[in-house]
Parts: sequence; structure tokens; C-alpha cells
Amino acid sequence: MISRQRDVLSDDCDGSIPVVLSYDEMTLHKDIQFDQAEQQVLGPHNNVQVAMVRGLMKNFLQPIFYDYDQPMVTSILHQLIDKLEDIGLTVEAVVSDMGATNVALWKQLKVDCDNPSFDYKGRRINIFADVPHLLKLLRNHFLDEGLVLPSGTILVKEDLLRYTGIIFFVYCYLVDKHLSFACTGCLRWTLER
Repeated sequence: MISRQRDVLSDDCDGSIPVVLSYDEMTLHKDIQFDQAEQQVLGPHNNVQVAMVRGLMKNFLQPIFYDYDQPMVTSILHQLIDKLEDIGLTVEAVVSDMGATNVALWKQLKVDCDNPSFDYKGRRINIFADVPHLLKLLRNHFLDEGLVLPSGTILVKEDLLRYTGIIFFVYCYLVDKHLSFACTGCLRWTLER
């Protein structure tokens, strides 16, 4: 998959192409499937790790890796970076959520709040937390525990319920269903205006 990506981009490129490598683990149903085309049994698996590459200066997004029941580890991350760089794509950043296995990988790479990048073959590659995941964590923490403001005031869900239905901040329209649902740990949630 990776070598074909360079062929697609090579028409109008001089030198390397800056990219972001992102990965995430998704939970699967523990079903067993039969692939008729390949004549093989698939599963059962708990999850799948998927990695994708996205262009920073060019508009493309390409899945480049998947594996079942495999957390992202340093060796796989390094192999992916090597393969991308072998075809002229320069990995400038890595993006993942803050799941336990990803945080463990960050620690192995010596990444933390004070050092948000890791050394790779003589250069620094930045690591970013997935913003939608951070917003979900903030929302869950707010709903479960409240937020402490710099003044020491604790803001809780009930405080915001008084303001539902009005324009909140600049672009956020707050309605009751943003704050009233049973499952604060739900991964799938849709909030329409």
C-alpha cells in the first residue's frame, strides 16, 4: 500500500512530502467470519489497530497498516515511519488518542507535556493527542466531577443546565441533550443542533 502512495503523488513533487501518521485502535465484535474469496476463517478478534497517513501540504489520506489484537508499539511505529520515508514521505507528526497503550508508547518514546516530540534518526517528530478524544475526555470529566475555575469556583453540570438553549461562547450552541444522557463513557454520540 505504501509504495503505491508515492506513485500517486510523484507527478508534482520535488523532494520529500511532509505527512502526519495517525493511528487508532477500534473494538470489534467477537464474531467469526468466513472470507469466501480467500477461503479462510477470520476472527474472533477483540480489536484492530489501524494506521493512516495524511498529507500536510497535499490533500490525501491513505490507510497504510492494520493488525488484529495488536497495540501500537515502538517497533511497529518505527517500521511505518521507515517505510513512509523510504518512498519520500517525511513524517512530521504522529497523532493518537490517549488510551493506556498509547500513553505507554509515549513514555517509551520519552514524550510528555514538557517534551512533546521524540528523536528519530537525528530529527524530532512531534506527537499530538487526538483533539476529539481530548474533548470527549473533558466532557466526561466535567459531567462526572465538574471543572475547577481559576477562581476556585467549581462548575458542575447543573450550572450549565440553566443556560441550555442559548448561544454559548462563540460557536457552541448548548442544548439540554448535550448534558443529559445516561452513558458518559459512550464512544458513539451524535449531537445535532
